[in-house]
Amino acid sequence: MTKPRPLTLLGRLRAVVDVLDGARSSAAAINSGRRPSRQALRKLGIDEDAFDGIRIF
Repeated sequence: MTKPRPLTLLGRLRAVVDVLDGARSSAAAINSGRRPSRQALRKLGIDEDAFDGIRIF
């Protein structure tokens, strides 16, 4: 079994940008009354199937 490689500075920056992109995309979808995409939810670490159980309003 191999050891996972630590993230480089560029890798960490990309991870932060991915999370912010997922948050922006999810917020825009929720504001317009739509369900966020599975990809956006995955970026935020939210289980796609569990999102249906979340009450927004």
